[in-house]
Amino acid sequence: MPKSFLVALACFSLLLISTIPKDSHAACPAPAQIVGSTYSPTSIQDAYDYARTALGLTDFTLRLAGEIFTGDLHLDGGSVVLDGGYDCSFTTKTATPTGIFGTVFISAGAANFAGGVNIVSTTQCDFDVDLDGFTSIGSCLGTADDCNDSNANVYPGASEICDGIDNNCDGQIDENVFPPDADGDGYYGPGCGLVGEDCNDDDATIHPGALDIPYDGIDQDCSGADLTFDGEICIGCHVGLTGPPETCTGLHDLTTAPDASCAGCHAPIVSNILPGHYGRTVLSDGNGMTAGSTIVCASCHDPNDILHQWGSQTVWPKVLAVTPNIDCDTCHENRAAGHETAAAHDNRVILAECGTCHTSDTTIIGPSSNGTLTSAADVDTLHRSDCDLCHSYTGSKLNTATVRQVIVQGVGGTPVNCTACHTGKATNHIDFVHPISVGPNDLSFNPPGILCGNCHNVSTWAEIEGVEHNVVTNGIGSCATCHNSTRQDVVNTIAQGLNPTHCLNCHSDKSLTEHGMVDHAALGYVTGGTTYCLNCHDGIDAVTVTHNFDCFLCHTSLPALKAGLPIHGGTCIDCHTTTWEGIHATNPPSHNALVQVATTSCGNCHSDPPPLADAVDPKVHDACSSCHDTTGGLLSLAIGKDFISGGNCTSCHAGSWEGIHPTAPQSHSSCTSCHNAATGSLLILGQ
Repeated sequence: MPKSFLVALACFSLLLISTIPKDSHAACPAPAQIVGSTYSPTSIQDAYDYARTALGLTDFTLRLAGEIFTGDLHLDGGSVVLDGGYDCSFTTKTATPTGIFGTVFISAGAANFAGGVNIVSTTQCDFDVDLDGFTSIGSCLGTADDCNDSNANVYPGASEICDGIDNNCDGQIDENVFPPDADGDGYYGPGCGLVGEDCNDDDATIHPGALDIPYDGIDQDCSGADLTFDGEICIGCHVGLTGPPETCTGLHDLTTAPDASCAGCHAPIVSNILPGHYGRTVLSDGNGMTAGSTIVCASCHDPNDILHQWGSQTVWPKVLAVTPNIDCDTCHENRAAGHETAAAHDNRVILAECGTCHTSDTTIIGPSSNGTLTSAADVDTLHRSDCDLCHSYTGSKLNTATVRQVIVQGVGGTPVNCTACHTGKATNHIDFVHPISVGPNDLSFNPPGILCGNCHNVSTWAEIEGVEHNVVTNGIGSCATCHNSTRQDVVNTIAQGLNPTHCLNCHSDKSLTEHGMVDHAALGYVTGGTTYCLNCHDGIDAVTVTHNFDCFLCHTSLPALKAGLPIHGGTCIDCHTTTWEGIHATNPPSHNALVQVATTSCGNCHSDPPPLADAVDPKVHDACSSCHDTTGGLLSLAIGKDFISGGNCTSCHAGSWEGIHPTAPQSHSSCTSCHNAATGSLLILGQ
């Protein structure tokens, strides 16, 4: 239902909740008062109309007398409050409520019933107050599912946004919605019921994983404190060699990345070994460290000799063995196994409905024997097994900050599904109703053109899906037919989201162009043969003329035939098995142009054109057999006349009028007693 369209004709009975006592006060001089006006209306309808038209009010209140009123009320715009139960001065409420016995029609606007108009009616309806196309929950009219009929941005199917209210009426607030990423660094601040990970969403250089510059007083990596090396025992000996403790320059420059794969996810750590590692939490046991411990200088500088008697001699011997060729693999020898996809992505949830079109086969949309979408491995393949696709997402289809937040949620143990990242696909995707229609300019075939709907069932998506749009070369199913198409017309139409979509939007090459048409006569599908049908039909242009170019006279959908019709076609009587009279009984062709009284003397008594059957004139062509034989052939002198040339009375009735008509009635001696012998006209006018 369009939002611009208010509730169509609505009606309900308003019943008085309590019995009106027999001694209720007499009728007031005026049944209602327009608040703020001195006008004295004659009826509630008069009060409403005067407020709307004479006063031009769009939002007003009518005070109603505490009486019973009979009669209908028509409301056609504005917002009116009906406040009942007043005395005749309209200043004091009485114990008697206002009762309206009749029908209230609301074709536009809104009506609100205040105190004193007590309604008991199972047909009472609420209306679309906020004009969003949905009526409030519990209404007996319209959708009855709008959880806030005072807010046009709240209705079932609305986009959920981060605003603290239930926008789509699903009973949840801000679900699957993330707060804005104000600084565009891919990390959210707190909001929408989520714990934000960005400790400063106004500075793109500050977020989890950022390089924390030592001793600058800023917590760039959101660890909770600025990076310092205070308390490290190494500084006591090495500060003189390396500069002040906040720099330690030159000590870690030899370490590089073995390839680009590490930098893809760990760029700050790879490019800044000291601040990138220092202070971080160890994620898994190894290198003499336990999961959960904090990395400090001694975690890597762990010799156990005469000068350094505290280490486990795990990491430092590895470094000395390859110096100066130190890289990530020096310490992280098992990094490939440590990034095993199956273990890293256990919190991904696959939505079964997504597998309707998407599988591990990335080349097509639509169910395919080349893949499924049921396992984590399928998801990996669908995403091309490319870590950067998600973990370093830079595309335009998804929100970068949303992707990052979903990854953090998944790593933290929160299940995430397909629509967590693909937020725009949660609605208007798998349940999308395609706005398909045949437009007035969808004209194909040769000029002046024929509507596409004359040959194709294309008035709705239900008719198209799986029938007209099932091109197997694009994949199985209607989704694949369009969404896998490489034709620019189709690509453009999908991108534009045309509503409605017309045939020639995608098939512009078919505009006023003959296509796909087979010669039904040449192939023997539709022929006259030697049947009696040729008495009237010439057998030429059997499709375009005789069958009015209506493919659905024979087909349910192209090329499927209706039940009972021969697959290989045939002559007229192979399909039309009844008599010629039975075939034409329900839709006989007009004979007005075929048989005319015209200027013949027959017009003295008979109307023009003569009827095929007429109770007033029963002897004029009162049956098909008056002119046709049992096979539809023409009788007598009508032979040779056709639908083009036609004729008049004398074409078939060549004798005198006396010879054509039966013997005169007994009350008259002869026809000429009353009629002119030559023309049959009456001798005395008016008789």
